[in-house]
Amino acid sequence: MLRPVYRVPHPLAGDKVQLTIFDRAAIDTYVPMVLAYLAPAPSNEALKEGLLRAIALYPHLLGRFAVDGHGRRFLHLNNEGVLVIEADVPADLADVLATGGMTTDVAGFYPTVPEVLYITSVA
Repeated sequence: MLRPVYRVPHPLAGDKVQLTIFDRAAIDTYVPMVLAYLAPAPSNEALKEGLLRAIALYPHLLGRFAVDGHGRRFLHLNNEGVLVIEADVPADLADVLATGGMTTDVAGFYPTVPEVLYITSVA
């Protein structure tokens, strides 16, 4: 998990942000993402540093969905961080794409247990 280190806590740290009507109307889905870079690719450390800089400015990206005592979802800005998984594949991406070796079965990327935090009251 990547978590930014703040010299001064972010003003929104710990807040519980109610979702807008548009957020509540949106489909609740998990979106797995794989990023690939053409050579010369940046190092994993450079990518993580860039991600840390971006998430430090937007604490909403570090929070988790939760449910209040009335069953309404909200965003708890708890600074839990973002999950980053590093992987090496002993293949050339261009070759994989050219031969159609990419899978469309992404079911294994989805979490099996919903990560919903139940909180009885919202301040």
